[in-house]
Amino acid sequence: MKIKNIVFFTIILSIMLLLIGLSNWRNQKRLINIDEIVFESGTPKFLSYELINNLLKIELDRISKKKESIDLNSLELFFETNPYIYNAELYYYPSGSLGISLKEQVPELKIFSDTIFYFNYEGVKIPVSNNYKPNLPHFLGNPNKNKVKELLFLVNNFKKDDFLKNQLKTIRYESNSYYIKLNSFDFEVEFGTVNNIEEKIKKLKVFSAFYQSIRTKSDYKKISLKYNKQVVAS
Repeated sequence: MKIKNIVFFTIILSIMLLLIGLSNWRNQKRLINIDEIVFESGTPKFLSYELINNLLKIELDRISKKKESIDLNSLELFFETNPYIYNAELYYYPSGSLGISLKEQVPELKIFSDTIFYFNYEGVKIPVSNNYKPNLPHFLGNPNKNKVKELLFLVNNFKKDDFLKNQLKTIRYESNSYYIKLNSFDFEVEFGTVNNIEEKIKKLKVFSAFYQSIRTKSDYKKISLKYNKQVVAS
């Protein structure tokens, strides 16, 4: 009798464990509903909600054919391989549905060389897109790695200044000097190197304010900030 009871309970326990395992396997394999897609900027620029939905469904389908469970870290890395995504965070809701928070790349500078592309603030390349065309300063040429750092340093210092943050139009590099065109002025600015950048930006602001204040505008084609404590106009 005791042996029969032991066999009976063993069979029942085995069936229960099998059912629990089967249920977990089905939950892991089932298609996950996407409950929410959040873009840190508020609205997508390079991307779209539809695109993210489609990418996720394709990747989930690929994963489900090879694995029995879904690793959120792997999904985050999958999204971050997209050149327009800077950071991705995925999470489950109590209902089992999936939420996605995305931070898109933010371009700082547009490069016109053999190809056209953007740089973000870290110097990472971002391809151009038909979906989003930001108004950015243009660099004319193909900068090497060291020049990219200098360019972004230059752009960032202009952005920090209330007067000049929307003035930077084009930048080119020639004969160890940066040359800049501004949106509100016709003259070209010989900026020199990025050394003493705060002093040079201050001189540019003072000259620009003076130029705006005079009634009869002089026909300056270029001003130079290379010289210490002075602006040379020609």
